[in-house]
Amino acid sequence: FIEPGGFLVFDIHPTCKLRALDGHACPAEAEREGIFCAWSVADTGEDGVYEFCIDVFTRRGKLWERRTESFCERAWEPDWIRGRLERHGFGDIEVFGDRSDAQPGADEQRIFFVARRM
Repeated sequence: FIEPGGFLVFDIHPTCKLRALDGHACPAEAEREGIFCAWSVADTGEDGVYEFCIDVFTRRGKLWERRTESFCERAWEPDWIRGRLERHGFGDIEVFGDRSDAQPGADEQRIFFVARRM
């Protein structure tokens, strides 16, 4: 619940980023020894929905324990989101590019929204 005058602040991965990740798998460095993380992204076939799979391996003595997490993320266009915000009582909507106070460019990795509840 956001009271009138309150703000909603969030970010999205734009469609271009999710499309570029489709089919990729990547190991990621862990912040401490004894942990290894790998992730992959795949188009689910449902319009604009991508599945992220993350495998975390933790060393347990001489063996590794594997935990898997998966989730889906939908790609939304900024104009669609702006329209829904307005429709549901938000105004003064600002949209920013990644780590910038400028409008998002065509190849942004993240897009940030700030909207005031009217």
